[in-house]
Amino acid sequence: MGAERASILKIFLFENRLLALALNSLAGLPGDLGLRPRSRRGDRIGVMASKGPA
Repeated sequence: MGAERASILKIFLFENRLLALALNSLAGLPGDLGLRPRSRRGDRIGVMASKGPA
């Protein structure tokens, strides 16, 4: 059950990212296209990594 939920979440996040990319390209912001989703994910990973050892 956990694996099913994880795969559904991955698909949802992937579709969300595609939607965000489409909206950004429609708005004519190619600079934000790849930076925004990656920086968000990087911040989350950084926060989790800093919480882990401490």
